[in-house]
Amino acid sequence: MNPADFGVVEASRHLARRELSSRELVEACLERARRDGARRVAISTRPTMTSAHRVYRALGFAPDPALDWEPLPGVLLLGYALGLEPAADGSPASG
Repeated sequence: MNPADFGVVEASRHLARRELSSRELVEACLERARRDGARRVAISTRPTMTSAHRVYRALGFAPDPALDWEPLPGVLLLGYALGLEPAADGSPASG
C-alpha cells in the first residue's frame, strides 16, 4: 500500500480505519507533492489540534501567520508551510 497513490477520499478512509496514521498521510501528501513537482506545501489546521501541530513540526513544517485565515466568521485556521527539495535526481517530477 502506497498512500501517495491514494486520492483524498481513499486516504481518508484508510485513516478512519486506522490503517494509516496521520503522520503517514502527511508524508504521503509530501511524497505526492514532490513527485508532482511542487515547491511548497501549506496546511491549514485548527488552533486546538495540537497533536497535528506536533506532527507538522516534526516533518519540517513551520507556522506561517500569513496563511492564517477564517473560512467562516469565528472559525480560525492556522497556516503551516514547508518548502520542498527538488527530486533526488535533480529533475522536475513528471506527471
